[in-house]
Amino acid sequence: MVRRKMLSEEVADMIASLVNTKYFPGDKIPNESELAKEFGVSRTTIREAIKQLCSKNVLKIYRGKGTFVCENPGLQKDPYGLKYIKGDDIYYQFFETALLTEPSFAALAAQKATHEQIEKLSARHQEFIADVEKYHNNDVPIEVLQKHDTFFHKGILTCCNNVIIARIKPFIELVIADPTDTFIKSISSSIKYHGLIIDAIKERNAVNAHHYMKDHLNDLVKIAVSTGLLQVEPNYPLPNIINNE
Repeated sequence: MVRRKMLSEEVADMIASLVNTKYFPGDKIPNESELAKEFGVSRTTIREAIKQLCSKNVLKIYRGKGTFVCENPGLQKDPYGLKYIKGDDIYYQFFETALLTEPSFAALAAQKATHEQIEKLSARHQEFIADVEKYHNNDVPIEVLQKHDTFFHKGILTCCNNVIIARIKPFIELVIADPTDTFIKSISSSIKYHGLIIDAIKERNAVNAHHYMKDHLNDLVKIAVSTGLLQVEPNYPLPNIINNE
């Protein structure tokens, strides 16, 4: 006999759908009263639905502040066990993977991102620019800039509006996590290319989005070699996916 879902489970599914399509990691969701009105259910049902989503690492409640989307909704912090991978060439393999995938994700984002998603990405980029100035004045730590950088790359995945692609977010977060000379030296490049990529997405120009993301990653590779994070650049023929690049 198939068990029928409880109302709170159905509402939890609806809230999870909102998280997947409308909100970015770290966003605050509407309060219990607003959600109860939107879904036509009681606050008790909403409260139970939120508890279920918190147990699944989709939402997190901060007392006195509200309920927020987790950084990697539904996933553990390191679902791929990246921290336990042995070998000195892990960053080489990261860049190899990024070069093969992120330009195509940027192109897809240009085709599928919603207006609201683009606005959030653009607004966060302006915050990144402002915080870089504060960093140079010793007003914010490097970790603040890393969060902006992580938000951008994970935001591109969100803008693809593809639930499978969105599951890759923890991979991005773990690689950017450590404050290194490479990240510090890449800040100017990130500001430049993030802006170009966002503009291409706004213009729905998939070719340019692909092109600028590829240039961004190639620039990061060169910086990584200069700091010793990489010993050699990834050197192999990459697939010419868009417009025979």
